Amino acid sequence: MVIMNISTNSTGHIHNLEELEYSEFIAEYLPIFLYLLILGIVGTFGNLHVLLVYSQRYKPSNHRIFILWLAAVDLFSCTVSIPFEMYDIRYRYTFTASWACKIFRFLNHTASVSSGFLLGLIAVERFRKACQPTKVQMSLKQAKIACIITLLVSSILGVPAVVIYGANVSATFHPGILASDCTSLTKYKSYFKLYSGALLLFSTCVFVMCIIIYICVGKVLYRQMQFRKRAQLRRNKLNALSSYSLNTHCSTTKLATLGSMASLDKVEIEDDPSSLNTEHLKVNKNHSSNGVSQIHKRKTKINRSKKITLMFLVATSVSYLGYLPNTVFSVIKALDTATFTAISMKLGASVFILLRLYFISNVTNPIVYSFMDERFREECRLYYSKFKQLLLNCLRCKKD
Repeated sequence: MVIMNISTNSTGHIHNLEELEYSEFIAEYLPIFLYLLILGIVGTFGNLHVLLVYSQRYKPSNHRIFILWLAAVDLFSCTVSIPFEMYDIRYRYTFTASWACKIFRFLNHTASVSSGFLLGLIAVERFRKACQPTKVQMSLKQAKIACIITLLVSSILGVPAVVIYGANVSATFHPGILASDCTSLTKYKSYFKLYSGALLLFSTCVFVMCIIIYICVGKVLYRQMQFRKRAQLRRNKLNALSSYSLNTHCSTTKLATLGSMASLDKVEIEDDPSSLNTEHLKVNKNHSSNGVSQIHKRKTKINRSKKITLMFLVATSVSYLGYLPNTVFSVIKALDTATFTAISMKLGASVFILLRLYFISNVTNPIVYSFMDERFREECRLYYSKFKQLLLNCLRCKKD
């Protein structure tokens, strides 16, 4: 099948396919191109911060490993997948490099599935720590192996894209004009239906699993908070009783001391009537101080665990909501092309934004960390203050 390389506009002037493609790009698809460009820049900038801060400033932990792997996948999407999509939008009529299309679609699907798997893996790890703390927890080595397995499985699930996608010649919205675009091949339409449906089912299952897990974790954290409040009330009552007992003991000792003043022989016994009470007070104070310190540490740990859990719940929700339009439109396109064409005609160029909305999750993860992880914000501020100081020192050196 040969691509028609000419078209006629309403005034009868003849344009070649490249000119038609460029004019449509400027008129309709430039906002989508700029949208992806902004996502790519913001996502690259944000994920580089995550990689730098978590690799340099956080101690080794499963949480750190998962965050670094997720940031690496997001960075790959922002620096490889998004530029490819921008190229595809720009040359949506003249994309003829079939193998380039296959490779990039494979990488794109692998990165998307990896991101979903990692969020699911993080949810399972949070569940085991919060709901099964007495069981053997995942070690650092096991966490790394789990991430590697996740990437391998995601790559396997991305293999069908190599077969299904390619430079496909199909009709455009302009009657009688054919063009080549990087999309699913017509001869594999039935396989594309199955593949799109499987991806939709996978993403939905992962999301539902994460929601159930985080609900269970949230219940455990809530019970811990309620237990801590009740323990604090009991501790306050015990401290009040202890203070009352101590004051009573002090009063009794003072009365005994006044009675002993009647005899000079007994005055030597009264070295310091408050010495015993002072020692008792010191022990009680140290015990109270240690208790308060432990309570504060436990409270901080529970609060941080709650924030991390909520942070990953938000990240998972954003990821699923971004991925959903793509899979839904893909299923509609596979099942009924006419319906998809009608929807595309009605929505116009915005349908391409919805189809690529899943890139939002690659960009928003660092933003979620920034809003919900105080330590991450503080570490970023420290880096920028050091950079500012270094820049000022360099400027001073130049002046000298």
